[in-house]
Amino acid sequence: MARIAVVLIYLASAALAIVVIDAHSENERLETALMVLWGVSSVLLGWVTRQPLWAALVIAVVPFSVPFGSQNPPVYHEAPIMVVVAFYLGMGSAALIAISALARMLFDRLRGPAPSIGRG
Repeated sequence: MARIAVVLIYLASAALAIVVIDAHSENERLETALMVLWGVSSVLLGWVTRQPLWAALVIAVVPFSVPFGSQNPPVYHEAPIMVVVAFYLGMGSAALIAISALARMLFDRLRGPAPSIGRG
């Protein structure tokens, strides 16, 4: 159940960051806060799941940005800006997920098995 909640938090923070960045709100503090929220949720996702492969969840985030920031009519020699932004932010997010998952696995290994109480 915790995994589902963490994945939903991750997807919601990523979507919210993309929508607000696309809105060109001129509020850089809000955009920065949402990018930090996306990063924190990335670390949380990796730490809770202990699986670096959750970094592949970024594949679901980048296509979400396709409808945003597209040019009308499209210019084929330029990439739509939001896809590029989402791609770079997504790659950072994927790195955070993988690093935090690997750090959790290392932490669990170094900590060793939980001590058993009552045996002795």
